[in-house]
Amino acid sequence: MPDSADATSVRDLVAMIGDAPDVRSLLDRSSPAVSTSLLPQLKAEIDRLVYADRDAAARLVDAADWAADRLGDDASFAYATASRARLLYAEARYADAARLYDAALDSLRGAGRPLDAAVLAKQQILTLIYLGRFEEALEHSRVARKLLRRMGEPRLLAEHETNVGNLHYRRDHYRRALACYDRARSCFESLGDEIALAYMDQNSASVLVDLDRADEALKLYASAREVYARRGMRTLALEVDLAVAYIAYLKGNYNEALRGFHTAQEAGAGLLNPADVALTDLDLATVSLRMNALDDAADSADRAGAAFEALGMARELGSARRLRAVAAARMGDRDTAAAAFGEVIAQFDDGAHHVQLALTRLELAAVSLHEGDFPAAAENARLASSILDRASLAPKRRLARVIEAKALLGAGDTARASRIARATLRSAASAGDEWIAYQCHCILGGAERARGRRTAALSSYREAIAAVERLRSRIVVDDLKTRFLEDKVGLYESAVEMCLEEATAERTAEALRTLELAKSRSLSDLLSSYLREFIPGSESGREARQRFKAMVDDLAWFKSKLDRSDREPPSGEGARRELRRRTREVELREQQVMVAFQRLQVEDSAFAELQAPHVVDIDELQSLVADDEAIVEYLETDNQYSAIVVTRSGLTAVRHLAPVAEVNRLLDGLRFQLDKFVYGREFADRELVHLRRGADLYLARLYELLMAPIERATDGRHLVVVPYGQLHYVPMHALLDGPTYVIQKRGVSYAPSATVFALCTPGHRRREAAPLLCGVSDASAPEIEREIETLGRLFPDARVLTGDDVTRATVAREAENCGILHIASHAVFRSDNPMLSSLRLADGDLTFYDVFNLRLSADLVVLSGCNTGTVAVGAGDELHGLMRGFLYAGAPSLLISMWAADDASTASLMRTFYSELLDGSTKREALRTAQCAAIETHAHPYYWAPFTLLGRAV
Repeated sequence: MPDSADATSVRDLVAMIGDAPDVRSLLDRSSPAVSTSLLPQLKAEIDRLVYADRDAAARLVDAADWAADRLGDDASFAYATASRARLLYAEARYADAARLYDAALDSLRGAGRPLDAAVLAKQQILTLIYLGRFEEALEHSRVARKLLRRMGEPRLLAEHETNVGNLHYRRDHYRRALACYDRARSCFESLGDEIALAYMDQNSASVLVDLDRADEALKLYASAREVYARRGMRTLALEVDLAVAYIAYLKGNYNEALRGFHTAQEAGAGLLNPADVALTDLDLATVSLRMNALDDAADSADRAGAAFEALGMARELGSARRLRAVAAARMGDRDTAAAAFGEVIAQFDDGAHHVQLALTRLELAAVSLHEGDFPAAAENARLASSILDRASLAPKRRLARVIEAKALLGAGDTARASRIARATLRSAASAGDEWIAYQCHCILGGAERARGRRTAALSSYREAIAAVERLRSRIVVDDLKTRFLEDKVGLYESAVEMCLEEATAERTAEALRTLELAKSRSLSDLLSSYLREFIPGSESGREARQRFKAMVDDLAWFKSKLDRSDREPPSGEGARRELRRRTREVELREQQVMVAFQRLQVEDSAFAELQAPHVVDIDELQSLVADDEAIVEYLETDNQYSAIVVTRSGLTAVRHLAPVAEVNRLLDGLRFQLDKFVYGREFADRELVHLRRGADLYLARLYELLMAPIERATDGRHLVVVPYGQLHYVPMHALLDGPTYVIQKRGVSYAPSATVFALCTPGHRRREAAPLLCGVSDASAPEIEREIETLGRLFPDARVLTGDDVTRATVAREAENCGILHIASHAVFRSDNPMLSSLRLADGDLTFYDVFNLRLSADLVVLSGCNTGTVAVGAGDELHGLMRGFLYAGAPSLLISMWAADDASTASLMRTFYSELLDGSTKREALRTAQCAAIETHAHPYYWAPFTLLGRAV
């Protein structure tokens, strides 16, 4: 059909189509006039729309197909085909796009239009790049350049130069890529094309990030994003947001990075193509590895790898496999790691992927270092460093040099290790790379220590700890804070050990401060918020909390359905299938709640405001210790337990109390003795003498190792015990000194750290407000409601809830306005996920996620059921379990149980405890009196020793 003056324009066609779901039918009915000039114009509009409104672009592609059918010439079919190829490219369907581009180019060449073919060929280069077909891309590039020069069209040549730059970048030729972008930029500036200039800024920024020029990259990204936002190019704006989030990670701004990733992911639903989503997963895998969240890293790498394989993106698939190999190796899965590394090496060992092979060698070096194979680690790191240096990839080269230095130090070559570490530290300092700087200081500290230079070593360790603290303070997510510290605890322990070796008052104080920096810091950081006015957070944060609460309620509902199924064992295959389905529903929602809680912490400004590090000052700590009180803070160095005793008058270090392995062996024996009570009351009554003798043997030996050596330093004072590691499971108050238990001589309370003790100590709480007494009996604890009735008589003004009245909503509502919160209920400790440990209420489980956001005014929280204080001890001595939620919620004192408590003896102990409180005793003295009374009637520690007082003891 020939051109005509009244042919339909692109603008008219767009208006005619609107948002019609069936473009072809609409155009068949309307039958607009079309011309051969329409197709190139449609193609140009589609090129613009694919990053602004992909649905509108898709409708125009259908219109182009219709118009090509009407016109019937090869050139029109070629442009329609290329238009669909452009849409497929934007959807990351690169293989399909490449086939269509081939067909379009063949049509144009067959129609005798080589110059038009050259214009399309420059776009096909991008598709071939992502498919890793570099030689084809280079050939297209050479042919297209010759033809485009003949056309003498500056814009087309600049666009071609841009694509060639992308090709160089994908082949790890970073300087060549920048040169291409600069040449293209000059042309676009003369043309005043701000969108093309924004592309140049975005492309150049990507290269600059790899070249350690992140600040320059951020400026270019900001410029590009402003243009994209103003022009409505939402997809490209989101790509920039994701790139900026990754730069935040590189700079150690971890919470900013996570917030950026999450925000872009949510905003990009339906906008980001599968490749963008997979690239984000790849970045998240990298971040998760830095946080030591290895399971999350493996999941993200697996998702990314599956997507890249489906998309035919070989280079990115190799990166995903490499990260998966690292995660597997660090989780101890050597077979999976070896297979993944083998696949990556086979892919990149072709002589054309030097940088990718070097990055793989770098990760192999890190794995060898972790496994103690120092020669292999040093060799792989050295080879990687050489290639990365030639490629000007300074950040990766610094990492390679650090790994080489660590391997040399491990092999005993302290001189070379120090030289490399000092040179790398200078590079890291100039780039603001604290992640590498901390590791350099660690290496220097280890080298100086090996040479016997204690002062220099301690100085380096201080610098390393300061860098870690700066990085750690930028992590908001509670779980990630703990994981981040997992492989750094040894640094703090080394510094503590060196301080204690000097045995001076100044160094003992420094040892305690250093220990407190690592110990329960996530908990103390959050508890510090209660020293100042509550930070409400942003409006979006409040909305996020409401959404999160709805998810927790949803989980509780599904969990209650599953619990009912558990009480009614399924009969028949149909019932078993239903039980499996309900179990999967609960597991899915548990995972959703955990992910949502992480996002809540990342996104709510209230959490971000709580990240100022809070470690108690030693003088302040001593001023909070009563004259008749001593803090005993245990620590572990060089596989030995030691202790620092803090009194109002001074600090005393007691070193090398006992080998950790010996204490663990005794603790296992004690647990075995206590576990015998699961055989029932009849067995316990019959074997009570033997059971007590067995337990007492272990309790006496533990006393000899852990308590006897500190008796002189504590001088009969009441004790605030700050355990360490497995000592959190040792009932220090029940250790046996000759014929008497420790509790019979002195009061004992506990604290996760000295800082937490200090945070719980000051302030006035509303004990005078009416107590809230809640009890839910079950078959394993039938006396609970009787316990609540008895306590209700002690507190006539108490709000008493029993049985079906003890619902999650009621407890949450009433708990915020009581002086004492007492919950007697069966507790379940989840070793697979301690934060899902729960108290069984009438309508479901009360978990950490229900409790953490309450604002408790209670002076005391008592959880009198079984295992309410059971915790998992994470890195840095973080305690994860139900009790953590109540501390988060502001409870200054917790009375909890370390094991399955006996129903009847618990009721009696609680009655005595509260009677003593009402008579004016402190909490610690009231608990001591109650436990001593219990010893007279139930002498075995199983009956009276599970209950411990955590936090404020007065």
